[in-house]
Amino acid sequence: SGLVNMVMKKPENYSSFQIHSSMETGYESVSSGKRSRLSLWGGGSKINFYVNGGTKNYSDYEDAKGTTVPATYEAKDYSLRLGYRLNKTQRLQFSARDSRHDNVSYPSLPMDADKTNTRIYALDYLYQAERAGISSLKLKIYRANVEHVMSNLERSDRSMDGVTDT
Repeated sequence: SGLVNMVMKKPENYSSFQIHSSMETGYESVSSGKRSRLSLWGGGSKINFYVNGGTKNYSDYEDAKGTTVPATYEAKDYSLRLGYRLNKTQRLQFSARDSRHDNVSYPSLPMDADKTNTRIYALDYLYQAERAGISSLKLKIYRANVEHVMSNLERSDRSMDGVTDT
């Protein structure tokens, strides 16, 4: 058993249709790390949305002694949230998130992550009462898929080959 709760920016309702955006980008000199993210959100009185996606790409780096430290990291992700207000008291919302991490090198672990792919989909229903009794009712249906493969095949210091797939 487990709990999956996707936490993303909550879409807002607007009196008239609007679209907003933001963009982030960055660079880290130690590992030539580049990252970027784009977000769009908006909607109107009945429909709202939030869409966001980003990438990260980091390379190995050299320590103070000039030794190359394996610290590669490649990631891409997106998330989507669409909401529809059925009436004053009821709302439906669909959420999706896809995250892909490839060629992740862990300097302090004996194995690296060849790939980690995660997909999560959810459908939420919300009822908020206008009178006494039940104040609100929340229902959620979701599906999650995770593929996680680790190995030591790219390690020069391995004593034997090992691969795990969960």
